[in-house]
Amino acid sequence: MTPLYLSATLRRLEADYAQHVPPLITLAGKAIADWLLARYRGCRFGLLIGPGNNGSDVLACAEHLREAGQDLRCFVPLQRSAGSPNDAAPIAIPGLQIPDIAGFKECDVIVDGLFGLGLNRTLDLNAVGWLKDVDRLGKPIIAIDVPSGLDADRGIPKPVALHATHTLSLLGAKPGYYTADGRDYCGELHTFGLLPPAVPRPAADVQLFDCQTSHSQQLFRRHASHKGTHGTLAVFGGSEGMTGAALLAGRMAAKAGAGKVYVGLLDPILGVDPLQPELMLQAATDLVKHNDIDLAAIGPGLGRSQAAQTLLQQLLASRLPLLLDADALNLLARSAELQQQLRTRAPPSLITPHPAEAARLLSIATAEVQADRLAAAHGLQQLLNVTVLLKGSGAICADNAGISINASGNGALGSAGQGDILSGLIAALWLQGLSPIDAARLGAFVHGRAADDWRTQHRNGLGLCASELIEPIRILLNQ
Repeated sequence: MTPLYLSATLRRLEADYAQHVPPLITLAGKAIADWLLARYRGCRFGLLIGPGNNGSDVLACAEHLREAGQDLRCFVPLQRSAGSPNDAAPIAIPGLQIPDIAGFKECDVIVDGLFGLGLNRTLDLNAVGWLKDVDRLGKPIIAIDVPSGLDADRGIPKPVALHATHTLSLLGAKPGYYTADGRDYCGELHTFGLLPPAVPRPAADVQLFDCQTSHSQQLFRRHASHKGTHGTLAVFGGSEGMTGAALLAGRMAAKAGAGKVYVGLLDPILGVDPLQPELMLQAATDLVKHNDIDLAAIGPGLGRSQAAQTLLQQLLASRLPLLLDADALNLLARSAELQQQLRTRAPPSLITPHPAEAARLLSIATAEVQADRLAAAHGLQQLLNVTVLLKGSGAICADNAGISINASGNGALGSAGQGDILSGLIAALWLQGLSPIDAARLGAFVHGRAADDWRTQHRNGLGLCASELIEPIRILLNQ
C-alpha cells in the first residue's frame, strides 16, 4: 500500500524542514521545471501564482524556465504579503509578462500555483471566476500539489476547481486525489519526494490500496483440499422482483472460490439457477436454520418487508460472521434495536454501504457523507463496531486499525448489480481465510481493476453490466 498524507501532516513536515539546505522551495522549483522541460520545452507557459507555498514553488520554477529560454507569462491575482515565509521566491522576476488572465489564451500550457494544501475555505466569487476562466481556455493544466479549488484531504471542490491534465504532488500523495471528486480533477498524478530517502517521513494518515499481489499466496489452492476446505457461504435476499440481485452475489461468490454457495430467497420462485446450477437455491426461512454455514451475506434484493427484518434479526443473533449490504443496511438505519444488536455481537461483521445508505445510518444527508468520506467511514466503524467498505469513487475501507482508499475503479461501475457482485466477491474472499478488512480491500480493488480493464476498450464507460465482470474478476484473482 502507498502512504497518503493529510495536509496538516505535510504542513508539519514543511515546518520541520524549514531550514533544510537547499530549501524545499528551491527543490520544488527545480523538480517542477525539470518535469515541464522534459515534456513541454518550447511551449509558451502561463504561470498562475498564488500567495502561498504553491505560488512560491511556481516562482522558483519560473526562474529555471526563464534560464532555459522559455516564453513565460504570469498571473498574480492575490497580493503576496512581504516578509512572510512564503516569499522565499521574489514576487516579480525581470522579463516576465504579467497580463490579465485573458492573455493566457496565447499560452500553450498553464502551470497552476494559485491555491494549494492550505485551502480551507469556500472560494469567493472572484476566485471562482478566475478558475472558470482558466478551465475555459482548454489548455493543458499542470497543477502543483493539488488543482486549485480542490480540497486535498477530502477530494471535493470548494465550490469549483481546475480540471488538471497532470498533478505534480510534492512531498507526498494526498487522500483527496483518490476519493470523492478528486480523480475527476487531478488528471495524471506524479509524485516528487523532494527530501532525500534517508530523511524520516511521518506515519501515513491513510493508506492507498493499489496492489492485489499481497494475498496471492493466501488464496493459492493446495492439492489436498476439497469444497469443505474453502467454506460454505449463504447469501440471503431475493425478494419478489429482486431475485437477480441475490443470484449475482451467489454467482460471483462461486466464481471467486467459495467452496459451496447457498442462496436463500425470500421469493423462492426458482428451484435452480440455469446459468449457475452449482448454486443451491432455498427458501430463506429454511436456509437460516442450517447448521453447515460458515459465513452469511444478507442484503442483495432483500427488500424491507417484515419477513426481511425478521431474517436480519435472526442472522444478527447467530454466531456467523456476517456481511450486510443494501436493504439490510436500510433496515438497520430505521431500527436502534437492530443497530445495538449489530454493535454488540461477538462474531465479526462487515458492512458495504453506498453513500445514501451510509447517510441513513449516520442520520445525516448524503451530501455530508460525500463532503468528508473519510470521516463518514470512520464514523460508521465507531458507531457500529464493524468493518466498513464505503462505496463510491475511491471506496474507503475502515476498521479499528486504520483506514485505506481503493485505487481502482471508474464511473462505468455506476450501474445496477455492481454492489451485489462486490458483496459476493468480498464474502468469498473472507470465507477463504482473509480477514474482513483484507477481503474488503482486495474485493474493492479487483472489482475496480476489472472495470478499469473494460474501460480501456470502452472509452466513454457506457453500458457495463455487473454480470460482465464476473469472469474478468475470476481471471484477475488467478493472476
